[in-house]
Amino acid sequence: MEKTYTSTSLRTSKYEEDVHPFRYALERYRKKKMSQNTWNRVSNLWLNQLNNMWVMSGGGLLQDYLEVSPEAFNYIKKVSNDMDNKREYYFEN
Repeated sequence: MEKTYTSTSLRTSKYEEDVHPFRYALERYRKKKMSQNTWNRVSNLWLNQLNNMWVMSGGGLLQDYLEVSPEAFNYIKKVSNDMDNKREYYFEN
């Protein structure tokens, strides 16, 4: 079963509609797409904590939370820095 995510924001491509909002926000921050293996490693380590932060923030859609919230932006920056520091883990095949 394929997952799709929707938002109140206007999206510009089919790719944006098909990927998880956290993956899209992280790729947009890093200015490059990541492989499925890399995404699996990122989501296994970081997605649960992001979901907890999102729920505790009080609602709205996840994509909107990622685009507007300063704490979400700081979280994306933290994940990106971790990816840069631990390249061997995230980017090995």
